[in-house]
Amino acid sequence: MQLWRHESRLFDYVVEHATVHNKYIKDPMCTPLVQVAHEERLSILADIFGPLQRMQPYLVSRNHETQWFDQLKSYLNRLRALSEPQTPMQQFNHLYVLRTWLLWEPSSLLATTSSDSAALVVLAHLYATALALEPMFPDIGSAFIADMALRPLEEVIRVVRGSRDTGYESGAHILTHLIQFPVDMVVSYKARREQARQRAARLLPPLNPIQGHSNLSMP
Repeated sequence: MQLWRHESRLFDYVVEHATVHNKYIKDPMCTPLVQVAHEERLSILADIFGPLQRMQPYLVSRNHETQWFDQLKSYLNRLRALSEPQTPMQQFNHLYVLRTWLLWEPSSLLATTSSDSAALVVLAHLYATALALEPMFPDIGSAFIADMALRPLEEVIRVVRGSRDTGYESGAHILTHLIQFPVDMVVSYKARREQARQRAARLLPPLNPIQGHSNLSMP
């Protein structure tokens, strides 16, 4: 496909995900993983805990959202206690619960709450957590959880910003404050993804114009 990369609409997608998938083709269970320093892991988790703690006081009397927040914090505490995964399978196991929530929790949150924006803000924090955790799992985090969270999170942020029914007594400025963490995670994740795309593109062999069109020559 490299010979036709300037003509294919799939090229950018392949470049973006090649660093995730190609490593494991030969032996997915034994391929060495990118090691993340313990201090960096703790810093990532702390950066997630802070916004969750700030969000929780606004969930008083909202039992479903409060229960979900408690589950999410328990999951993050388990990640903090676990040793760093040594195989792709261990990374898969560490992220499995979060991926399951990404697939099923949105419909649960939106089905059991009223039409205000509180449920959407909670949902935004779930998606933002997936983006924030991606650097802890650089080998599979993007393809396994972060990519599937990006577009829904951007849509939630758009809806929340345009909503007048905030569901909070303090008004729209509180809503803007609470949505800031998800907004920041979108910006930082896109920046990391663009950097990864540029690195992968630089590693590709240069396109030979003669070679690229040699198969099209008429006999």
